[in-house]
Amino acid sequence: MIRVIIVDDSPTFRLLAKSILESDPDIQVVGEAINGREALRLCERYRPDVITMDIHMPSMDGYEAIQKIMTDMPCPIVVLTGTPGSRNEKIHEKAMKSGALVVLPKPKDIQGLDPAADILISKIKSMSEIKVIRRKMISRPVAPRRTNALGSFQKKAIHLLGIGASTGGPPAIQKVLSGLSNQIPFPIVVVQHISKGFVHNLAKWLSASTSFPVNIAEHGHRMIPGNVYIAQDNHQLMVTRDGRICLRQSGPVDGHQPSATVMFESIAKEYGNTGMGILLTGMGCDGASGLKKLADTGAITIAQDEASSVVFGMPKEAIALGAAQKVLPVTEISSFVNQYLLRLSV
Repeated sequence: MIRVIIVDDSPTFRLLAKSILESDPDIQVVGEAINGREALRLCERYRPDVITMDIHMPSMDGYEAIQKIMTDMPCPIVVLTGTPGSRNEKIHEKAMKSGALVVLPKPKDIQGLDPAADILISKIKSMSEIKVIRRKMISRPVAPRRTNALGSFQKKAIHLLGIGASTGGPPAIQKVLSGLSNQIPFPIVVVQHISKGFVHNLAKWLSASTSFPVNIAEHGHRMIPGNVYIAQDNHQLMVTRDGRICLRQSGPVDGHQPSATVMFESIAKEYGNTGMGILLTGMGCDGASGLKKLADTGAITIAQDEASSVVFGMPKEAIALGAAQKVLPVTEISSFVNQYLLRLSV
């Protein structure tokens, strides 16, 4: 059984959420909390597999509760929000930075009558398989160690960087982009598995919190050095040799559309060893085989290490395949790239 705690100050919504979740025989609601403070007590008592979290609650709001839970007794947290429009964008951004794994709209009806109810059940099941790490870095960021890990990498120009991520990815992508020199001479393409409708929020947040212009990828668009392009919902992102974006609805690969494997394979085909690939935290195996094809061309490939990954799934698979030439903490990835580019300029 998947043990769930529902945190929401509305008794009506708690009743609805419990009805939705327990309509699935694999899910059991073991506790209900009316605010973050009560959620902490219930988490300590029941040690649930997943928590659904409201944000606006009395006594202790959802953000503070998420931070405390992820610091002291980590557990996958799914934020449920009924806030519309631009305010929802801010909730999504702050919840992910606090340590939540996914943000979903609140269901308004039971399973079968409201798509949000079916999505909630699916997400609870997938989140229950995740082993999350403690998030001490939320309140006390860890300073990156100095690294001199260039080793024997040959000097060669980089023409395109691809980044793939899934669960826990947005903060990891933000860390990498924040640390990169804004003078990089190539564009960056990103595949991030994210709930439908939230990719625009992600682009806005990354654009506001890093020094890079962050765009939603558009078919046929010519990529500009120093710009970031994020894959659209329900589209595979590929690139052409002349520096354009190619979007297709060709179906899921490794269970995803967009797929990091499709993106890395495209970079391998069109750019070869002048491409670079980074695979960050995420559940599953997407990106691993694609990164291997990129590595086989002689391109530089990097995987996030286990200690700094929220979910060590995708990077682990890549490492097992021999796809990652470097395995680094997320705080050291941008430093490695910057050092490599500096060596090219000498």
